[in-house]
Amino acid sequence: MEIKPKISAFIDGILSEMKIAIDSKNIEKVNILNYLLSQAQILSKNLVEIENRLIYLEGEINNIDTRKDKSIPQNINNSDGLEVNLSDNADATIARANAKAKRKQFLDLLKKEGTILEQYKGVVYKNPKTDGLVGIAFSSNNGGSWFLGLPDYKYEVVVLLCKNINTDAIVFPKDFYLKISDLMSRSRGHVKFNLHSSSGKYILYSKKGNLPVNDYLNNFNAFK
Repeated sequence: MEIKPKISAFIDGILSEMKIAIDSKNIEKVNILNYLLSQAQILSKNLVEIENRLIYLEGEINNIDTRKDKSIPQNINNSDGLEVNLSDNADATIARANAKAKRKQFLDLLKKEGTILEQYKGVVYKNPKTDGLVGIAFSSNNGGSWFLGLPDYKYEVVVLLCKNINTDAIVFPKDFYLKISDLMSRSRGHVKFNLHSSSGKYILYSKKGNLPVNDYLNNFNAFK
């Protein structure tokens, strides 16, 4: 079975299951299905990008002999009009898609808690209730460690989304972040966070030693 109809069939299956879950008022199942749906939609969009890149590359083959510029092309534009580096590998594309999906999942959950954030710049958002900045970082799991970074701004709240942690987020409120901010490493205008898990405990590395952060799991009170 070709991948495109397989993805479409998978999405149709999720929508059917979601209707049943909604009718039975199984909210937990609806949330899981909604996340799976977002992942499938990301795959579908990425497939379109792959098709566009393939068309571009096929055109380059046909135009090699007639092109005046013989330099090797480094970038093309994707369907959103943004420049894409042809050297980007599949892992990087998947990582960006995972980060985007995880961030959207958190924003949707936060909205249910009564807080709607506005886009400020990239992974930085603004809380319209307070005008404070909220940084939302994401990292994949690197053997029980997570390496995250944010632009070095004065944040009201810092959110660390760590893949495979059995919770939605580690959320630092303003008072805690002010205490630890100078203890974090920095590079090229970004503040770095290095997390590690051991026996169910989450540790944030700092210049003055390890800081336990389990108290900040799903800490939505930071937004109140």
